[in-house]
Amino acid sequence: MAALNNITNVDMIFAGETLETEGQATTVAAPVQQAAAPVAQATPVQQAPVQQAAPKQAAPAVQAAPAQQAAAPAASGSTYAQFIANGGTDAMWHTIVRPESGGNPNAVSPNGYRGLGQTKEGWGTGSVAQQTQGMVNYATSRYGSVSNAISFRQANGWW
Repeated sequence: MAALNNITNVDMIFAGETLETEGQATTVAAPVQQAAAPVAQATPVQQAPVQQAAPKQAAPAVQAAPAQQAAAPAASGSTYAQFIANGGTDAMWHTIVRPESGGNPNAVSPNGYRGLGQTKEGWGTGSVAQQTQGMVNYATSRYGSVSNAISFRQANGWW
């Protein structure tokens, strides 16, 4: 489906975006097969360090960490997990972040608003952690609390 729609980042879908689904059955089959291959490869990678643990313990640890790090960005919830880990709430994610940016920390609107919370403030760029902390600080300073910011967004469609 990514090739059919010229999508470069398969983990990002924008609100209102129309996707072509013709030929989807073939496309769906490929990711399932591809997903099975990394799982099969992950097992030998984890087994190899166990076998090599006696001669070299440092090398398997280095090999294991990149395998885990490589898997994290591919997960669709990685931005969400970082958002929650840095003080964001599930309600804030679903009420503010998803409608504003679709969960894309690099989103830029036609009006120049940036990041997860779609702002022109400096915290609209940078890491997910920086953007999350900026959003929480903004919600608290402007609305008095994250809960009040969520209520405002629900009532007005912007924040």
